[in-house]
Amino acid sequence: MNAVHLEMIKLGKKWQQELKRNPEAISFVLLGQKPENQLFETYFKYQLSDEAKTNDVYLLYYQPFDNAASYSESLIQELKFVYKQWQKENDNSAEWKVESITSSVQFIDSILQFRSLYPQLNSSRIFIHLAPTSIEDAKAFELWALECGKRIEQTAATDSIKLVFTDHQNYRVIKNFYKPHFWEFPIDISQLMEKTAEGTNQRKGAKENSFQQLILKAGNYLGKQQFADADIILNQAIKTAADNKYFQGTVMARLLKAQNFQAQGKNIEARTFYEQAKGDAKHDPDLFIQVCFAFGSFLLSQKEKNEALHTFSEVLPIAEQKNDLVLQIELNRLIGQLNDSKLFPNKAILSFEKCIEIGKNVPKNELPETSLPYIGTLLLKKYGEQSEKGKILEATMVSLFGPEWKKLVHIPEMKKNKLVD
Repeated sequence: MNAVHLEMIKLGKKWQQELKRNPEAISFVLLGQKPENQLFETYFKYQLSDEAKTNDVYLLYYQPFDNAASYSESLIQELKFVYKQWQKENDNSAEWKVESITSSVQFIDSILQFRSLYPQLNSSRIFIHLAPTSIEDAKAFELWALECGKRIEQTAATDSIKLVFTDHQNYRVIKNFYKPHFWEFPIDISQLMEKTAEGTNQRKGAKENSFQQLILKAGNYLGKQQFADADIILNQAIKTAADNKYFQGTVMARLLKAQNFQAQGKNIEARTFYEQAKGDAKHDPDLFIQVCFAFGSFLLSQKEKNEALHTFSEVLPIAEQKNDLVLQIELNRLIGQLNDSKLFPNKAILSFEKCIEIGKNVPKNELPETSLPYIGTLLLKKYGEQSEKGKILEATMVSLFGPEWKKLVHIPEMKKNKLVD
């Protein structure tokens, strides 16, 4: 049994405990980081397979939410497909006639009608996992889901139908759920990755897998502040990567060496390894971005504003070439903050304005990944809320995030380092 499978079993037990202990809840919401939420969706998918030993019905919907009517219709179309499959497998001649569905109420009513066609489902629960790949209007989706929960209660189906959601524990997309129960299932990602890597090393001494395991072990030691052990492992990793002419591995190992020294306060040594990693990574754009952000963060911690500014500026052309809008916003924010001064505020304003313009083209489902609400407050402070520019900016932010956009402000680490006013 591999590490991921074992974690799935633990998650399944936790899920059943949460259900048993909260029978009155209608909406079950897992609040986690991306890995926890992905693992739960994998568990949910497994319940749909023939290998799963469950009498319950698991429905997982990934359809994007554009509006209530189209979303309701897309869900019922998928359920129609499930019905046809069940009809073949169970030799059920019962007809399930569903008209056009345009609301959450009709969707729940159709689920109940579907359930009534199969007497064997009378003792089964139906879990409806709503996980849209994108949400055009978060408030509209929230209202749609609330109406679903209310309809479940109205039809006395609270014991047989449950709504299921996953959301990020720090950056919630949906704020309100109908009779919710929030739960968590934290995972030690570094330990899980290390165990997985060990399990996949099918050929003892395999070069590539050996390097991966060394890096994972070093990361684990770093997380536990066992710096001497991490240093020994990283030296082995650098040698392994060099022996195999694996330059990406060399960069990764040097980067971890730098972070290991930085964590011990050995900043001269840390700087040396950051610079080496940056030089080695210059031919790989994605790796170069990763190293520059790590090095830039280090420079900020050392109050080296000018060099940090230069480092982040080196990344901006790559982000533009890749058309990575989210990355462009964060880089322009950093450049703006590092250029900010009371004597010369215009440089910062121009960078912040560029962020807002880029943000207008970011897909709505990616907007929560940006620091645009924070940037908006910085720019509003410089304009003045009652100025003409301030009013235009307010309208823009409302169009992007809604009228309560200021509540979404998350202060980036740079502000905490007190490098800007």
